[in-house]
Amino acid sequence: MSQIVLLLYLLAGPVWGQNDSLCRLRGRFDLPRIFKDGDIVIGGSFNIHYYRKEQFLDFRTPPGPPECKSFDLTQFQFAQTMIYTIEEINRKQILVPNITLGYQIHDGCGDPAMSTKVTTLLISGQEETLADPKCKTTSNIPAIVTDAESMQSVAVARVITPYNVTMFSYSAAYDYLNNMYEFPTFFRTIPNDYHQVDGLAQLVKYFGWNWIGTIRSNSTYGALAMDEIIKSMHGFGICIAFSGAVHKTDSKEKLLSLINVIRQASTRIIVAFVAQADMAVLMHEIAQQNLTGIQWIGSESWITMPGISPKEHTSFLAGTLGFAVPKAILPGLKEFLLEVHPSRYPGNVFVAEFWETTFECSWQKPENLSRADDAAQVNLCTGQEKLDEIDNQYTDTSQLRIAYNVYKAVYAIAHSLNHMLSKTNFTFSELDLWELLHYMYAVNFTAKNGESIYFDENLDTVPLYELVNWQVNSEGVAHVVTIGRYDGLIAFDKRLYINKENIIWINGKKEVPRGVCSDSCLPGTWKTVKKEMPLCCFTCIPCSDGEISNLTNSISCLKCPQEYWSNRLKTQCVPKRIEFLSFDDQMGSSLMALALIGACLTVATALIFYKHRQTPLVKANNSEEFHLAQTMIFAIHEINSNLKLLPNITLGYKIYDACSSEAESVKAVMALISAQDESISDSSCTVTSKVPVVFADAGFIRSLAETTLTGPFGIPTISFSAMCQCFGEHEFATLFETMPGDSHQIKAITSLVKYFGWNWVGLIQSTSTYMALESDTIFQEFESAGICIAFREAFSETDSRERIHQVVNSIKHSPTKIIIAFATLADMEVLLLEVFRQNVTGIQWIGSQSWISIRNLSPQLNARFLLGALGFVVPNAKIPGLKEFLLQVNPKQSPGNPLLNEFWEKTFHCSMQNVTGCNPKVQQCTGNEHLQDVDNLYTDTTQLRISSHVYKAVYIIAHALHNVFSCGNNSCPKWSDNKTWQVRKIGATSTNKDCLLS
Repeated sequence: MSQIVLLLYLLAGPVWGQNDSLCRLRGRFDLPRIFKDGDIVIGGSFNIHYYRKEQFLDFRTPPGPPECKSFDLTQFQFAQTMIYTIEEINRKQILVPNITLGYQIHDGCGDPAMSTKVTTLLISGQEETLADPKCKTTSNIPAIVTDAESMQSVAVARVITPYNVTMFSYSAAYDYLNNMYEFPTFFRTIPNDYHQVDGLAQLVKYFGWNWIGTIRSNSTYGALAMDEIIKSMHGFGICIAFSGAVHKTDSKEKLLSLINVIRQASTRIIVAFVAQADMAVLMHEIAQQNLTGIQWIGSESWITMPGISPKEHTSFLAGTLGFAVPKAILPGLKEFLLEVHPSRYPGNVFVAEFWETTFECSWQKPENLSRADDAAQVNLCTGQEKLDEIDNQYTDTSQLRIAYNVYKAVYAIAHSLNHMLSKTNFTFSELDLWELLHYMYAVNFTAKNGESIYFDENLDTVPLYELVNWQVNSEGVAHVVTIGRYDGLIAFDKRLYINKENIIWINGKKEVPRGVCSDSCLPGTWKTVKKEMPLCCFTCIPCSDGEISNLTNSISCLKCPQEYWSNRLKTQCVPKRIEFLSFDDQMGSSLMALALIGACLTVATALIFYKHRQTPLVKANNSEEFHLAQTMIFAIHEINSNLKLLPNITLGYKIYDACSSEAESVKAVMALISAQDESISDSSCTVTSKVPVVFADAGFIRSLAETTLTGPFGIPTISFSAMCQCFGEHEFATLFETMPGDSHQIKAITSLVKYFGWNWVGLIQSTSTYMALESDTIFQEFESAGICIAFREAFSETDSRERIHQVVNSIKHSPTKIIIAFATLADMEVLLLEVFRQNVTGIQWIGSQSWISIRNLSPQLNARFLLGALGFVVPNAKIPGLKEFLLQVNPKQSPGNPLLNEFWEKTFHCSMQNVTGCNPKVQQCTGNEHLQDVDNLYTDTTQLRISSHVYKAVYIIAHALHNVFSCGNNSCPKWSDNKTWQVRKIGATSTNKDCLLS
C-alpha cells in the first residue's frame, strides 16, 4: 500500500533536477508541425491524416512516434486557410496593430488520443526547464483552432478548460457541447446539430415521406446523433424501415452486408448521417456493387465534400439532398493555395507528403526496391510540378463552406485580441486568459460577405444552413446547387424554405420519389395497421354495405342512418329507394311470411324468457329494476318527511312499467303528461296534469323518443342511465342526465390502456345505433393516443349462435389478449356464455360501465373467465335507511298492485292467485314470506351505484320545486300559477350543496 501512495505522490509533484529552482519537462512530444513564430501564436489541430496506425506496446520501452496514414487533401486545405487568414490579418495591421500573429499547427490524425496529445503540447509548451517554482508555462498560445470531431472535441475541451485556453471548433456540431457551464472555453463556428436534426426531419416530412432508412457512422457520436434524428422523425409521424452503421475501417464483408440490407429494403429514401471518410468508403463499395436508385438525404459532414464522389460515382449520388453550412468567397485564397511549395517549408513532412499525394511521386527511392525493378517504375518528385494544373479537393475553392468556418474562427480570435490589446499599457506578460475569454464572449463583427458573427449564451454560432442538391451537368460531372435554406432563428414553421422547381431527383427526374410504406386509404375505405409493422404500414379495407367514409385515411366507417344506404363507392349515404309491395307480390308474400315467423320467434323468446327466469339476466331485469323504482319511492317519502324541503307540499308518484320497449315507454310518457281525465272543460284542451317532471330509466333510444315527446310541452325528463354524448344542449334542452357522458368513459378507458403501455388491443361492441354514434369517438381517442386496433367485432344478444361463435373465434385467435368490451349487459351475458363453452382463457378484459360491475353477470361458472377484468363505473354510495325500506315492501301494502304482486311471485316462486289442487308444484303466496331471507339484486345494497343516481335525480326535482314554491313578498305561489318550464329552468341552474347538477 505504501508503494502505491508513493507512486501517486511522485506523479503529483514537480520533477526536480539537481538545481531545485528549476522545473523540468517530463517528456517531449516530437510531433510534426507547421510553425511560424509571432508575438501571439494561435494553435491549430487538423486531421491531416485519416487515421493513426496502431502501435504495439510492451510497456518496457517508451512508445515510438505516432504513425498517421492516408493523407487528407481537404483537411490540408483547411490548415492552409488558417495560415492564409493569419497572414491576411498581419498584412493589414488593423485588428492587431504592431502585433504579429504566429501559428503552430499539428496533425490530430482523426484520433481522440492524438488530439488530446496535440492539445497538451500546445498549452504546455516544450521548454526543457522553467524557473517558475509553480511550473507555470510560458506558452503564448491563448487559443486553438481545431478540427476535432465531436467526440474528440469533448475530450480536448475537458483538457483545456482548467487552463482557460479558448478552443474554436469549425466542425464539432454535437449538441452535448452546448453547455457553457461544463465547457466555458469551447466555441464553434458551425451550427449546433440540433438544428440540422430538426431540418432533416422537416425535409423528410415536407416531401410526404414516412418510410425511410437511416445510416450512421459507427461511432459514439453517430449513435447519439441518430437517436436524436429518429426521435425527431417519430415526432413527425415518420417510420424507420431499417437502420445501419458504417465505419471507414469496416471489412468488405461488413460493407457488403450493409449494402445487401439497402438493396432489399422496401424504401429508397435513405438519411445518411455519416462522417466524410466513412461515406467515401461506403460509396466506393456501392459503386462496385452497382447499387442505384437510392434517394440519399445527406448530412452536412459529407454532402458538399468533393472527394466523396469522383466522376465514376456520379450516377450513384445524383439527386442527393442535404444541408450544408453557407458557402462563401475568400478573395486571394485560391492563389495562396497554389503558392504552397516544398521550398517554402523545407523539411516539413506535411508539405512533402502533400506534394507526393498530389502528384503521385516520391522524394526518394523506396529502400525496399529490388535492383531487378525498373527505376522508371518509381516516379520521383522534382519540385517542378505545377499545382495550377491540378484539380482536386485541395485546389477546389468553389465550395468554401468548412474552410470559411476556419476563416471565421481566426477572425473571432483576432477581434477578441483587438479589444483586449486596446487596454492602456498592455504588455504580453499581462495576457490574462480569463480576461481574453471575456472578450471572446462579447465578439460581434461583420464578415466580408455581410454575415454577422457572434456567439449566443451557449457559445453557438448563428444556425444557418443551405439546402443543396447534387446535379449532373452535360459533361457528366456532379456539382452542388443550392435549392433552399434553413434558418433556425425564425418561427418553427417557417425555418425551412425549398424551391422545388429547381430540384433534380435520382435518374434526372422531376417527380418526387415515393417514400411511403402504404399508400393513403381513399374515401370509401378504412385503414388498419399491418401485423407486427409500424403505424405507417397499413391495409385499406373497403367499408361494408350501409357504411361510408368520406375522408382520406379514415380509421373507421360510419354507419348510414336507417333511411339511407351507402352509394357504390361507399363515400356518401343516399336515400333508400322506397318500393311499395302488395300481398299478391312474391316479395310481399315472402315478407309477410317472414313477419309471421318473426312474431312466432318473439312469442318463443317470451316463453324461453319465462322458462329461464332464474338466470342472471332475468333476475337482473326483474329484481334490479324494481329495486330502482323502490329507491325512487324511498327518496320521495324521505323528502315528504323533511320539514325544510318543500314544506306544506306533498310529492306523489306514478310509476309505469316500460317493458324494455320503446312503444311502451312512449305510451307511459303520454299517460303521465296528459293525465287521465275523461273530459276537460277548458275549450283549449289545456292539460290538467300535475306531473312537472318525467323520470325515466330510458337508455339512448327510449330517451330520444321520450325527450322528443315531452320537449314541446316544456316538461323536463331526467334520465339516470342515458350517457350518450349525442344529446346536445340545444337540441334536447329538456333532457337531464345524472350519469357522466360516455365521452368521459371513453377517455378514461383510453388513458387506462395507455397507462399500462398497451398499444395493440381488440375491440368488441354492441350492434346498436347508440354504439355506431360512439364508435367514431373511440377510434379518434385511440388514434390520438397511439393505440392500434388489432380487430373489431360488433354483435348483439339476438345474433345467431354461429355469429357469436365467430366473435369468440376472433378473440381466441387475436394477436392481442387485451380486449376492450364496450357492450350492453345483455350482449355480454350471451358472449360470456360462448366464451365459457369454448373455454377461452387468458383474456384481459377492459369493460364498460354497462356491465363491468354487475354481480350476477359472473356466476361461479364464469368467474375464472372474468378474473382480473378492469373497467370504470360510477362511484358507489350509501343511502341510510334504504335497506330497511326495501325489506318492508309487502303485497299487503298495496293489494292488487300487479307490479308488486309479480315481484313477490318471482322472488319467492309462488303465486298470488288461488292455487287449486290441479297444480301442486306451485305454492300459494301468503304475504308472510320474509325478504330478509332473500339475497338478490333487490335486497343487495352493497353496490348502490345506479340507485344513487335515482336518489339524486329525485332530490334534483325536489330542490327545483322548492325554489319554484319559495314564498316571497308575503305570498306563496300555487301550482296552478306555475309552468313546467320554470321547473326546468330552476332545476338547470340550481347550485345546492350536493352539486346534484353541473
